[in-house]
Amino acid sequence: MKRLLGMLAILVTLLSGCEQRELCYDHSAHRASVSIEFDWSDAPEADPATMVVYFFPTDNSMYKRFEFKADGSESRNGFSATVNVPVGTYNVVCFNGETENNSEVGDAFPNFHLTTFDTGLLAPLNRSMDAPKPDDTESQPVRSQASALYSYTVPEPVSLKETAMETVILKPQKKSATVRVSILNIKNMQAGVEFCAVISGLAESWYPSSGMPGGEEVLVPLMLTPDGDSLYGNMEVFGDNAPHDIRHKFRLYTSQKYYYDFDVTDQIHSAADPHNVDIFLSGIVLPENNGMDVSVDEWGQTENINIEM
Repeated sequence: MKRLLGMLAILVTLLSGCEQRELCYDHSAHRASVSIEFDWSDAPEADPATMVVYFFPTDNSMYKRFEFKADGSESRNGFSATVNVPVGTYNVVCFNGETENNSEVGDAFPNFHLTTFDTGLLAPLNRSMDAPKPDDTESQPVRSQASALYSYTVPEPVSLKETAMETVILKPQKKSATVRVSILNIKNMQAGVEFCAVISGLAESWYPSSGMPGGEEVLVPLMLTPDGDSLYGNMEVFGDNAPHDIRHKFRLYTSQKYYYDFDVTDQIHSAADPHNVDIFLSGIVLPENNGMDVSVDEWGQTENINIEM
């Protein structure tokens, strides 16, 4: 009997040991702690509502997405946080979230991008009627302006281990471009006439993997506001696609159903700062009738206007 009881005790001990050393096949259960810190020295003007951080596995498996809100103090300093991420190697990307126009597309690092939505040429005037696109741009879709984009991609993949806290420092920079348009010395400017414009050949999207604009060439409309005998407006865009060999057409539309064409390629490509572009135009003579003439079925075409530089 004593011998039997002894064997039972040994068996119970062995079984207990097996339970404590149960094998784990769920690797996602092994997680690493990551301290995320934001450095705003390259974008002191930024004032994001939220910051989005993506961890893209280098094997293109399922990403991890985090979105951080400001803590109520100085918004740019309130986004740092600690998160838990499955162990592995990741490409890490951040950008400002809760924007009006930018949307996230893609499920892996190489194809992930930020883009905008389809709109109409006359959307800034809240008009749905058709208007002619600039010459040789018929195949380009019309997309809304971008929202100001601040983004950063960690240069090298980050390896996360369960045994150590990893610190990831993110330095957002301005990636979208602000385009400011001034049309000066307009003849026959009259009250009641409304204006908008479109620029062709702009990039459809922004790709964090390349740090460059990409996608199709698109048309982007903007509103123009009269001030005396001039018009002013600005737009936010992702830029234009490399190798920057496409022409940029500018077409001004009026509520009198006339349009005016300019080639603004040189002004866009020669900007000292590609994230801040100024376009200056002149030479427009408006017709003397006033307001939107709904009885006119066709748009009146003017001659192309050369810009004196």
